[in-house]
Amino acid sequence: MHNALRLYFRREDIIRPSDELFRSFTTVGQYVYKAVLEMHRHYPFIFVDTFTIMPNHIHLLLRIDNMIETENSVEFSKAKSISTVIGQMKRTVSAQAGYSVWQKSFYDRIVRNDREYSEIWQYINSNPFVWEKDY
Repeated sequence: MHNALRLYFRREDIIRPSDELFRSFTTVGQYVYKAVLEMHRHYPFIFVDTFTIMPNHIHLLLRIDNMIETENSVEFSKAKSISTVIGQMKRTVSAQAGYSVWQKSFYDRIVRNDREYSEIWQYINSNPFVWEKDY
């Protein structure tokens, strides 16, 4: 199962918008980037298929795999909800920043088929190129 998510930041831009293709994160942006990269380490059944950090929000395409084969066995997840996983990431980033970085809720969508997956993947990866139209 895949989930597409959009989370919004509360107070400050996370990326310096004047920077071409958002290559220069603020300090808080660095915390967000690290938290996304470490998500699978904390939740081995959650995989980040792609993500984009924008100046005022982040897009994530997550895959949940409730079964992982190890060398000697098969493990089944006591699956955490997406809300739990995202909540923990938001708390971690806010703790590192020293203030609440995020808006309270987030937009969550279950990806139903390969066509939707492909469209969402494309949207996430092309979003930085159209940022100025949205900003």
